[in-house]
Amino acid sequence: MFSRKIFVIIIILLLAAGVSITTIRCYDDDKDARVTIHLERNDLAAMGIQPQKHIIDRVLEFFSTRAEATTVPEWFDIRTDLTLTVTSTSFDDMTFTLPANAQTFTVNIPSGSETTFTVTSQTDWLNPINNIQKNWGGQYTTKLGPGDMKISITMIPMTYIITVDPPSTVTIDWAVYSISTVVPVSSYKIYRSTTIDGNYSLVSTTTSDTYTDPYSGTRYYYRISCVTARGEGVMSDPKTW
Repeated sequence: MFSRKIFVIIIILLLAAGVSITTIRCYDDDKDARVTIHLERNDLAAMGIQPQKHIIDRVLEFFSTRAEATTVPEWFDIRTDLTLTVTSTSFDDMTFTLPANAQTFTVNIPSGSETTFTVTSQTDWLNPINNIQKNWGGQYTTKLGPGDMKISITMIPMTYIITVDPPSTVTIDWAVYSISTVVPVSSYKIYRSTTIDGNYSLVSTTTSDTYTDPYSGTRYYYRISCVTARGEGVMSDPKTW
């Protein structure tokens, strides 16, 4: 009996130690920020993919009667892992990979100056092989302080520039992966810069999928963003002629 009590005490101590280990912060909360990102996954909704269910919901489903439902064909599932890019003037850019179905993600980064979180996904759907383009994205900019912080990022359709044709005028063509009307695009914003990594200035807003920029002899790099009822999305990758 005595040995059994000792065994129980040892088990309790081990469990207590495990709890204490898991609750220890793995970052310096006086200097670092632990940011939890909640994603509004409109890209999954556009493909008819439901958010991941909690374990209790899965258990209840297991014991309930199955119902027939319309599902998205397997070939139509174009999910890829998401890319999270964290940019700031106080530290070098940081890049993380999020699982394709991620709804939340927690990242530890240095606190301090204004920081931008950019989440994008990509696909080669309806495109030649090896012509992978970004198709959904969202951004959030804030000034980080030390400790825990929660932010929300809405995934909005992204466009990609097909061609930029000079010389007398610069005609830009672009396209959007439109697989649903979950987040319809109402207009597009055209930005340009004299350098690929420079500051991009807004030059036009249009409902068309082409834009003609009068050629002034200056070589520009262009980026396009989609505007929806949920806001403006992430700008496309830059392109010039």
